[in-house]
Amino acid sequence: MYSVFFDKYNKKSSKNLIHIPAIKDIDKPQPFEYHGQKLRTGTDFYTIPSAHSLELVKIEVVLDRGRFQEEKRLSSRFCARMLKEGTIHYNSDAINDKFDFFGADFQVRYHLDYASFTLVSLKKHFPEVLPLFFEIIQWPKFDREELALLKKRAKSKLKLAEADNDAMSFRILTEKIFGSQHAYGYNSNYDDIDNIEIEDLYRYHEKNYCAPNFKVYLSGSVENDIVDIITEYLYKIPTGSTNGSSLKLVNLEGETNQPGEFFIKNNYSFDAQSSVKLGKRMLKRDHPDYIGMHFLNTIMGGFFGSRLMQNIREKKGLTYNIYSDLEPMKYDGYFIIGTDIKTENIKQVIGLIYDEIDILQNELIPVKEMNTVSNYIKGYLVSALDGVFSKAEIVKLLTLENMEVEWIYDFFDHIDNIKAEKVRQLAKNYLKKDQLFTVVVN
Repeated sequence: MYSVFFDKYNKKSSKNLIHIPAIKDIDKPQPFEYHGQKLRTGTDFYTIPSAHSLELVKIEVVLDRGRFQEEKRLSSRFCARMLKEGTIHYNSDAINDKFDFFGADFQVRYHLDYASFTLVSLKKHFPEVLPLFFEIIQWPKFDREELALLKKRAKSKLKLAEADNDAMSFRILTEKIFGSQHAYGYNSNYDDIDNIEIEDLYRYHEKNYCAPNFKVYLSGSVENDIVDIITEYLYKIPTGSTNGSSLKLVNLEGETNQPGEFFIKNNYSFDAQSSVKLGKRMLKRDHPDYIGMHFLNTIMGGFFGSRLMQNIREKKGLTYNIYSDLEPMKYDGYFIIGTDIKTENIKQVIGLIYDEIDILQNELIPVKEMNTVSNYIKGYLVSALDGVFSKAEIVKLLTLENMEVEWIYDFFDHIDNIKAEKVRQLAKNYLKKDQLFTVVVN
């Protein structure tokens, strides 16, 4: 009886069935258009035009200098942050008012290796806001009262970080990995903040904010008249020394801290949970094993379906979030595993993390999991190249690390061809437990 009913139903509804499209392989991204030139002053100038009609223009000027060029700790960060507080013609309120009036967005971002200044504007207003943009970079007026306010805010942020177990465990881990005297390893403290003076900012700006040290990325509605205007402003930037401003390469090796477990009691903490971080020095992006390690990291803790998430969160319910990350930088890199857990579960969770490392080192990853991770990485890569501003970000990321933009397509090919045995060998080579620093803050 029921079969007759369903036969009649299927015959009536067969014409209205929804046809689900077949799942297709992720195609390799097609090369996109970009152009690079080195100006006579030594500045690298990249243009990434939009393939479609776009009324927006984005310019990002990157100072390819950071902590390694400091004569005094924190001078690179404070110099970058202070630039938007005033120029020889505009105070901070006037700067904000002008950008707001034209609907432009201006951002300053600081990285350990560089400082970035970004302006996004409608094409029709771009010539109106561009002069102020370059004045901020080239002609700052470092005000003592503004510096005092910035230092006060920096101390407040540091106080909050000291009460946050997650932030503290990260600070301690990076110091253990690189050493307290290394540019990537030293942690800011109250004395460092107090010691920054106006003269330090002017000195850092004069020595580093000069033509050979800039890389410029123009994207969106890139037209010849806009390129010509920007080039004129770039030629007005003074040309300084090309010796890297005495890059402190002597500190690249850092201290020789011995890996181990470090348990720290945080008396200022407002957290109910303990923070656990494991990590070690790792590869730069241009290393032959980097892509394989990226694949391995993704399997271990690099996405929501990773092994750490599936086991420690989903099956055991011991944490809300756990992750691993591979962080390449200009001169070095590190690997990190992080989670926040109840204090009574610390030993158990660390043991489970070690168990996952053991499995990766001794067992081949199943084909289904290899395919899932491969598709995830390729899909993420395709989405990262979606849109002209995203493409400009890829160009910036790779050229700042002195790499060819075409590397992104090699990345895709390597992900397609990576084998389970290769991943297992990488786990044996790079995830040795006696080389991991383990930091617990509670």
